[in-house]
Amino acid sequence: MEKMMEGVIMNHRVYFEKLFADYPDLVSLQNLQEMLGGISQGKALKLVKQGEIKSFYVHSQYMIPKICIIDYLMGNIECAMRVESIHQNQGKRRKPGTGCLHQINDHLWEGKYSPRNTYGERISKNVYAKTRAECERKLFALIARMNKEIHIQKIKLMEEKYAEGYVDKYVTSLQPHGILRVCLV
Repeated sequence: MEKMMEGVIMNHRVYFEKLFADYPDLVSLQNLQEMLGGISQGKALKLVKQGEIKSFYVHSQYMIPKICIIDYLMGNIECAMRVESIHQNQGKRRKPGTGCLHQINDHLWEGKYSPRNTYGERISKNVYAKTRAECERKLFALIARMNKEIHIQKIKLMEEKYAEGYVDKYVTSLQPHGILRVCLV
């Protein structure tokens, strides 16, 4: 019986290690809040200050080893169940314009972004990474780069139309967030 319980505990440890694989080995108090299912900052600070989760204080900031968080979850069944349920119920849909992410296998994530160019054609680009966090960063950089390229294409297209005389009656102005606005003179 005791040997069986050890196996179950080890399986939970492996589960939490995979669940928190995207986080660095030393996490901040804000990451701790996120890892424990969105608990309040006061509750996270209380856990650290009371010594329930081992940490150290560096440059006016608490640094918590990820393994200490897993040890805490292994000892606190109620908190572990809450964390499991929260991480299992993550939303399946992302906000528009943020691309999509999915896990191809244990150590490979794919990020995809498919905007429309100035002519209305869909352009699809992919990025790959070993962790979800790294894939998020690469995807964010890809989205910024592609939006900039599309914006430049729109400006060039407007300049071409203006040179051809199609936009003689209109003045174009560029908004700070990248939308091209055309207004009557």
